[in-house]
Amino acid sequence: MTERKLLGFGHSHLSAIAKGWSGAHRAGYYPGIAGHFVRLNTATFQPLTENVIASPELLDDQRAMAKLAKRLRGPLEAEFASGDRVRVLTEATERRLGHIFKRQEADAVLLACMGNEYNTLGMLKHPEPYDFEMPGSDLRVVEGAQVIPYAMMRAQMQAMAEQNILLYWRFFNEVTGNVPVYMVPPPPPIASEEHIMSYPGAFADRAKEYGISPVSLRRKMWMLYCQVLRETVAGTNTVFLELPELVFSNGCLAQQFWQQDPTHGNREYGNVILDHVLSNAFAEELEA
Repeated sequence: MTERKLLGFGHSHLSAIAKGWSGAHRAGYYPGIAGHFVRLNTATFQPLTENVIASPELLDDQRAMAKLAKRLRGPLEAEFASGDRVRVLTEATERRLGHIFKRQEADAVLLACMGNEYNTLGMLKHPEPYDFEMPGSDLRVVEGAQVIPYAMMRAQMQAMAEQNILLYWRFFNEVTGNVPVYMVPPPPPIASEEHIMSYPGAFADRAKEYGISPVSLRRKMWMLYCQVLRETVAGTNTVFLELPELVFSNGCLAQQFWQQDPTHGNREYGNVILDHVLSNAFAEELEA
């Protein structure tokens, strides 16, 4: 039987999935399937991105502009042309990721890139509490909070995604050709403020000062983030993988999947997501 290969790229949220693969592979699970996982949040890949602006010097350098033009995907081209500073993948990053993709000859690509954007917006309480109405959700606006128009919140989330996860997705959407791409969103929020305050991670300094946002707002931020990604990749060769119901408890991450961290899933979570990805990417092979 011909071996099928899953090639995964991602940052910190990929770690649990990669650990799940290591254990499954050692145990002999998923016969006929190979996995290779590339964690981008390592020193060997830095810097992954750079900020560019349409300075007179850059605009006069035709060679540099020709190279840059290839990396201005999606809305970045228009933003750059308008004079905004934009974030792009470096030439070295694109060259290296493209080389890995070609060398691995994968049958499916998994993307678990970035993912902390929604927490950047919603994890900590704002000095002037705000909230927004999420269409299709029965989550109420927090009493006394300033209500931000949904369209404004969505535009902000889209802009953050374009400067983060979508940089990677637009690159892979271009280079993977007919190889299907599976985008996995980050875990839903952890409901317990006590847990987050006990293991604040990157939010340690500010969490004590500002406190943690209401779980309803954090849930809506996650839902909005997923909606932005889902709608952006629709109609392409990318499948936005909805998380399995198993990982949820009242719309948040079920406690069995927490780790000593405010945002990431544990190894058991990685096992569940790995199985979910493989069941979608290689359903026929697993059923054989």
